Amino acid sequence: MSTPANRLHPNPSSLTPITHTTAAAGESTSTSSIHNYPYQYNVIVPLVESESIIQSLHAFPIHEIGCSPFLQMYGYQVERLSMQAHISAQTDGDEYIVDALLTYQKVPILVEMMLALEAWRMMVLRGRGGNGTDES
Repeated sequence: MSTPANRLHPNPSSLTPITHTTAAAGESTSTSSIHNYPYQYNVIVPLVESESIIQSLHAFPIHEIGCSPFLQMYGYQVERLSMQAHISAQTDGDEYIVDALLTYQKVPILVEMMLALEAWRMMVLRGRGGNGTDES
C-alpha cells in the first residue's frame, strides 16, 4: 500500500521536471512548471545542499572572473540559490536560503562579487571599444 510520503517524490534537480505518482491509477505524471505542481512543494535546492553551497561561497579576484570554478559557483550554484529563495518568498515557505546567508555571513561576499562583476563588465566592454553600458 502506498503512503503519501511514497507517492510524492520531488526531484531536487532544476534540470528535470518534478514527478509524482497517483495512488489510485499507479501512473506517473510529470509537471514541468513549478507553478502547476499540485502540492506546492517546490524544491530546487534542498536545505542540506543549500547550506553546503552557501558555506563554500567565496570571493574571486577580478582576473579569475569567467574561469571554470567561477562559472560553476556564480553562474550555476548562486543562480539555483536565487531561484529557490524567490520560490520560498512567493509561496510563503521557509526562507532557509536567506537564513543561511545571514548565519554564515555571506551577504558581503555576494555584494562584493556583484560589484566585481560590474567592474569586470565595464572594463571588458570598454577594452573592446564599447561604452560599458548595456545599450551598446
